[in-house]
Amino acid sequence: MSTSIAYPPGRGGATAPRAGDPVAAAAALHDELNRRAAEAEASRQLPDDVVRSLREAGLFSLALPRRLGGREADPRTIVEVVELLSHADPAAGWSVLIGQGAGFLAWLAPEVADEIVAATPAPIVASSFAPLPPAVPAPGGHRLAGRWPYCSVSRHADWLMGAFLAPAPGGPPMLRFGFLPASDWTVADTWDPAGLVATASNDVAVDGALLPERRTADPRTEAAREPGPLYRLSLFTLLRVCLAGFPLGVARRALDEITTIVTRKSRSASRQPLAADPLVQAELAHAEAAYQAARAGVLAVLDELWAQAQRGEAVDPVLRARFAASVQFAMRTALDVVESSFRIAGGGVLYRTGTLQRLWRDLQVAASHVVFGPDSVRRTGQALLGQDVPVALL
Repeated sequence: MSTSIAYPPGRGGATAPRAGDPVAAAAALHDELNRRAAEAEASRQLPDDVVRSLREAGLFSLALPRRLGGREADPRTIVEVVELLSHADPAAGWSVLIGQGAGFLAWLAPEVADEIVAATPAPIVASSFAPLPPAVPAPGGHRLAGRWPYCSVSRHADWLMGAFLAPAPGGPPMLRFGFLPASDWTVADTWDPAGLVATASNDVAVDGALLPERRTADPRTEAAREPGPLYRLSLFTLLRVCLAGFPLGVARRALDEITTIVTRKSRSASRQPLAADPLVQAELAHAEAAYQAARAGVLAVLDELWAQAQRGEAVDPVLRARFAASVQFAMRTALDVVESSFRIAGGGVLYRTGTLQRLWRDLQVAASHVVFGPDSVRRTGQALLGQDVPVALL
């Protein structure tokens, strides 16, 4: 299936990537990702050659600083790439967006980031924000032991950015983030979910790995070492930029699928084409309008946010909260659009071989991510009301 996502002229229908154009590169891979989605789900991870194609196209390096060999793409480009990939196969879109952890190398000292990309050019960096138990102090760093859960693209990642608790003299442990190479951890085969099966979001286990202090940072509170405007966004704002295209791509795919279904299917009793049913027409119109509103809202606030970052300013917390609200609304809208598509399509879509049921399963799992959870939504509302909210969480 070819995508129907509307992009500026010359971008959406590319058959081969143009130099320097990540959206065209994603469009060129779209049909292959779509065709192999069932294969990926059956093996519970993206095929090795698919990951290689995504890496060679620079799509795991959208947020990686240009100085380190990455694309350092603008936020709208990141959203559009993830949207396209998620339209083709939500598991591929999710793997790529989570694999943007290389962007957080911008918070390390330049010489340390240089060492990492010298060892692993265009690295795939998985991440987990759930902290390990307190680390044990060691000469020059920390000894880590424990597990990080939900490490998407775990079987293909070169590095992991994991949260951990660092002992603080005279006070409670402090949260920090550290970068560990794949040789320092093992993948525990824990990922057997209802949806996003092919993301390989397994637990990653460490057993006494040494993490040098120079490979740690706290992007929540520390300024990035790279000067580009992308890194003036906060940790969670940059994460939401990566996530925003996912629900939009899945919603668009559901709308495309149900439009195809209703033009071919008739009611079994009346033989009336579904496309001629006024209730179907009205529900489809509502779902299309909801999707368009959600997408426009994300991009409108994103443009404001990016303009502020390009002026050399730290992005205003209220503007960050508005962007968070738009991304959370996009997820709620996508859930509604897929549910609506189910109501229209009838029982035939319930089989595991059907695309709509896979979209439904993938979206339910994605909606459980912390940025879409009730605590995150509550903090967004508090910030919009002018109440005190930890700025680092916006």
